[in-house]
Amino acid sequence: MNKWNALLGRITLFPSVEAGQKLPSALGLYSKIWGDDPENFQKPINPLMPSAAVGRKGKISVSCSVHPSRVDFNLSPMAEQGEQVPENTLQMIVDTDQLHDELNRIIGLIREGIGVDHVSRAALAVQFAMVVSTFSEANATLRKFMPTEYRPSLTDEEDFMMQVNKPKVFDEPEGLRINFLTKWSVERFQMHRFIIQNPQINMQSGIQQFMPKTEVAEIRVASIAFDHNNMPLIGELGTESVPLNSSAQFVVLSQGLIATEKMQRDLQLDVAGF
Repeated sequence: MNKWNALLGRITLFPSVEAGQKLPSALGLYSKIWGDDPENFQKPINPLMPSAAVGRKGKISVSCSVHPSRVDFNLSPMAEQGEQVPENTLQMIVDTDQLHDELNRIIGLIREGIGVDHVSRAALAVQFAMVVSTFSEANATLRKFMPTEYRPSLTDEEDFMMQVNKPKVFDEPEGLRINFLTKWSVERFQMHRFIIQNPQINMQSGIQQFMPKTEVAEIRVASIAFDHNNMPLIGELGTESVPLNSSAQFVVLSQGLIATEKMQRDLQLDVAGF
């Protein structure tokens, strides 16, 4: 059987709406997190659009996007410069040790403070996947890596999805409730390949025209995703949301990473680095 690799890792901070804070730019946050300039930077087209900074670290694409309602640090697969990727291949993060180290390092920097201070929620998400040939194989794979008490009877059903949440309340900060979600699903990815064929002569105008041809291949994967996030802290009056300082953000994110490590071990995914 193939092994589990990663499709993505993501850390998200949700600024408090009430605070009205001016968020740092994606360019500034990228430099704080990765210590250099990004390969690409996109300013927001208008105040409601995000700014985004994108770079690479080995075979991982690293990016920061800043939207008025959220700040995302994304880790996704990327081929090394000059590497030829086989056709109809779904790229995944094979070096999961590096993925884990990057997530852990970002969490540590958030604890030190990166300029996003008034945050109502923080979230950490990691998605592992295994390429399969058929829906039957995908269902059988998910059943194998599912606790017995949750395991449904599946054969060739399509687009299966099941999610379980095991929330926990922490003492510090007082009343902090973190959702620990696990999602089993079968997902489809479409790979589009554009082929420029030999030019043809337009009989009316006599002009050469290129007629592109599109080929579409569908790739199916068995997916197990972990998504851990906190419920907003409520103040003494029971209405306003209490912002999470950098230490509280660290608690949510570090507990999310610890839970991801434990859950993947309990499910026997055997993902390196986790």
